[in-house]
Amino acid sequence: MFDPDRVRDIANSDGEFAVAARLWDCDIRIKVGASPYRLVVANGRVESFAREAAASDADIEIAGPQDEWEEAMKPVPRPFLHDLFGAQWREHFTVEGDMLSYYAYYPALRRLFEIMRSSAQLRA
Repeated sequence: MFDPDRVRDIANSDGEFAVAARLWDCDIRIKVGASPYRLVVANGRVESFAREAAASDADIEIAGPQDEWEEAMKPVPRPFLHDLFGAQWREHFTVEGDMLSYYAYYPALRRLFEIMRSSAQLRA
């Protein structure tokens, strides 16, 4: 649905993400249905983003059903799936872990969500 390598490359060349993620270190698990991905941010740059072979500890976990992720990655998703915060509160997405880091760096996560959506469109 989205290309993790492309997301990493776009995020690392994106000025908005660079400002929002400045000094951020975080290990994020993104669960798309039963498929987990690991996204590692070190000093504000995406170090890696790939499918995760086995579950391990993460600072933050963002999870949602496959069909909800597919809807969220559409160019114009239905209301509340256009943004991670809306998806979390109004739909079937969950966010767990270090909520202080989540909210402190929410603008960076929101930008990553937008980059993931644009990557999904490029892949289609």
